[in-house]
Amino acid sequence: RWALARRPRCPAEEAAMATVVVLGAAGTGKSSLVASLCGGAVPRAYSPTRAPLETATVFVDEADPSLSVDAVVIDGAGAASDPPLPGSRAPSPELVKLLWGSQAVIITYDVTRRSTFEAAITYLLEGVRHAAPEAFTLLLGTHTDLESERRVSPDEAEDATGRLSAAYFEASPRTGEHIGLVRTLLRVRLRQMAEASQADASRAEAGQDQGQGQGGDIDRARAEHDHDHDHDDDEDDEDD
Repeated sequence: RWALARRPRCPAEEAAMATVVVLGAAGTGKSSLVASLCGGAVPRAYSPTRAPLETATVFVDEADPSLSVDAVVIDGAGAASDPPLPGSRAPSPELVKLLWGSQAVIITYDVTRRSTFEAAITYLLEGVRHAAPEAFTLLLGTHTDLESERRVSPDEAEDATGRLSAAYFEASPRTGEHIGLVRTLLRVRLRQMAEASQADASRAEAGQDQGQGQGGDIDRARAEHDHDHDHDDDEDDEDD
């Protein structure tokens, strides 16, 4: 029903690359988010993406390039993006295949459309169920530039993610607001998972690498993001 075309990669490269899946109802900014995260141009007009698309990118740590993370970001569009109706049927095989073993799942919803939030909660449940056990799951409220039309409060979204041990954040892929923080947050979490996978299996089973909540990761990402910008400002001052 759809084919996810992957460029050829050697086994070592495949193992080193993290997989980030972006899901959400139509019109919630998935394609714009993927373009922003991967350094591409954000589409000026909405055009629905009909099938999942894959983009290879690098989440760069400007302070220490050795901590950068290679990743594949998948825009989970088309049939695979149709969430199962709660209590009515199982998720599609396409959706399960898309999520299986992914290291990060970003679920978008439009803060001005409650129906997209309800769909996002269903996606969230499926992401927690089918992604890698240690996967980072982020519920992302979009279209925050339309604050006067908001229909979903941050408190409601935070309550939903708190019950599912996921993170919550808001950004505007269209204007770029907070996209840098989302990129930094992904890099921080993916790097943590890469380091944990290299650690002793007994330590991983003991949960010593999972003691920090996902909310703390957002604070840590914000601090790193601010540090990177301060570093850039210092270089600009030196150039002057």
